[in-house]
Order: sequence, then structure tokens, then C-alpha cells
Amino acid sequence: MENTTETVIEDYHFVLQKFINLTLFGKVGKPNFSKNNDEIEIQKSLLDFYHLLQNQSEEISNETINLYYKKIITNYRKKIKNEDLVDLMNCYGFSNVRIVNNIFRLLDTKDNLKDIDTQKQDNEILEKLIWTKEFPDEMKNYLHVQFFDFLKFIPYESKVVTKEHYLFLVDRYVRQYDYNKVLNIAYQNFDEID
Repeated sequence: MENTTETVIEDYHFVLQKFINLTLFGKVGKPNFSKNNDEIEIQKSLLDFYHLLQNQSEEISNETINLYYKKIITNYRKKIKNEDLVDLMNCYGFSNVRIVNNIFRLLDTKDNLKDIDTQKQDNEILEKLIWTKEFPDEMKNYLHVQFFDFLKFIPYESKVVTKEHYLFLVDRYVRQYDYNKVLNIAYQNFDEID
């Protein structure tokens, strides 16, 4: 059987690094790590968010995390440039997330397979992406899947991110996920995800 765990990283995936930067530091630009400065402070809103989570039940915590992601995704859309939108569309368009979404869509339609036109749907997504200030639902879902466990890798107690930790996060999230990982995330088989 063919191994489907090969990591695919293309130049356009680096737009995802801007999401990491925005979440951690409050801006999309690359952080300035240097020999004298191998750690950078985490933005206050993320620290406040972690403080808020400390005293919540798991159910409320999950709702709070989803609201926080929505806020970050909305802010991300406002901060990235038009050329970043092309890269983000490429991330989505060539992703296994898109393939899984289309399979689910086909399974939902059953008798109306003629009604499914993925090229038309992609054009609609791209049009919404370019002409509105919000992400289409498909793009929001893609970002949720891409960064589904991102906050798990940022220590609650820490007020800084080291260069080593930042590079770990970039290595983990700035990529295309293989098909099996996407399915495990979609079906919430979290024990099966690396």
C-alpha cells in the first residue's frame, strides 16, 4: 500500500506563517529573532485569552477557543495583502482539505451528482475571497483544520516564544496535510494524528 504521509510544502504555504505570526505577535510580519534576542513576547490578547481559559469548564473552554479562532481568522483577513489571498487560495485549492470537503459534498447530494461543479465552486470561493472583506466558509474551515491544535503547542504560562519554538510551529503548520491527517481531524480521531 502506498504511503500517504509525505510532507508537501510549496512557496505559497508561507502565507500560513503569517497566521502564526498574527496569532502569536499581533502582526503578520516575520518576527525579528537575532543572536541577542532569541525570544519574543507573545501578544497581550493571547495572554489574556489564556488567562480567560484557566477557570472555564472544558465545554465552555471549547466554545471560547472557537470564538477566539473566529476573531483571529477575521483579523487575519484584514491584515493580509491581495497577493496573500492568491497564495491562500492555492493553499486551499491544492489541499487535501478541499478534496475531503468535495467528497463530503458528493456524499450529501447522492442523487444530484450533476449539480456538483467543483470548478464553479472554486470560482465562487475565489470571487468571495477577492471581493469581500471576509473569508468564505470554505476558507474559514480550511484554516480551522490547518490550525486545529495550534494553541495546544503554546504554553499557557509562557509570556515569550523562543526562536526554536517558533521554528517548530512553522515546521508543523506551514505545509499541506496528508489525506489521512485531514480525515482524522474531520472525524476527530485525535489519537491518530501525529
